[in-house]
Amino acid sequence: MTDSKPLLSELREPAEVLALLTPEESRQLSDLLRQARLTQQRSLDRAIDDALTVLPRLMRIPARKILFGK
Repeated sequence: MTDSKPLLSELREPAEVLALLTPEESRQLSDLLRQARLTQQRSLDRAIDDALTVLPRLMRIPARKILFGK
């Protein structure tokens, strides 16, 4: 069973406004939000990798684990 208003299910607020969207508009905005979050995460990961390049190669993995738990 698919959710007819996925954006309302995902965000929950402002419910009054999100409830006014058609199911298609809700799906489109939900897809755009998911894509934007993915793009933001990739950009952040790239920025972290770029920042760690100032460290010697052998120190990058331990530094990443200390700073970010990855």
